[in-house]
Amino acid sequence: MRARTFMDAAGDLGVSVLVLLETGHVLRANYGVRRQRVVDALLELVTLSNVAVIGLPKDVVVQALARAREIDSAPFADSLIAATAEEAGAGSIATFDRQMRRHGLPVVEP
Repeated sequence: MRARTFMDAAGDLGVSVLVLLETGHVLRANYGVRRQRVVDALLELVTLSNVAVIGLPKDVVVQALARAREIDSAPFADSLIAATAEEAGAGSIATFDRQMRRHGLPVVEP
């Protein structure tokens, strides 16, 4: 509630992708907030008209959060990696994480 009050009263704000990841982690790990609620809260944050996302286009972050909402067990970080790869036009993702396939991009194992 305090954070929302601050954001509503502030002028233009910037939030980095790393801050979004850390916020999600802290809400889940330290406060026990359900994953779906965390994703919804982050989506609400980045879509505020006075909030700019630092480091990526806002629509890419929104797409990543939407992907995290659709794929029930997908960590937001993985969703962000997939959305960023798609935005960059990557044809595949090189990773040891076989679960990245659930994001719809081909995975190449190194």
